[in-house]
Amino acid sequence: MRGNAGLAARDPCAAAAMLARSRNRMQPELRGRLHGAK
Repeated sequence: MRGNAGLAARDPCAAAAMLARSRNRMQPELRGRLHGAK
């Protein structure tokens, strides 16, 4: 995660996208609930 911290400082958009991808991978059921509620 140290490399990602450096990337976040240089490219916040890419870091946000990476974080979103990891979150989607780890919690697909949570994503489904959030999208279903909206």
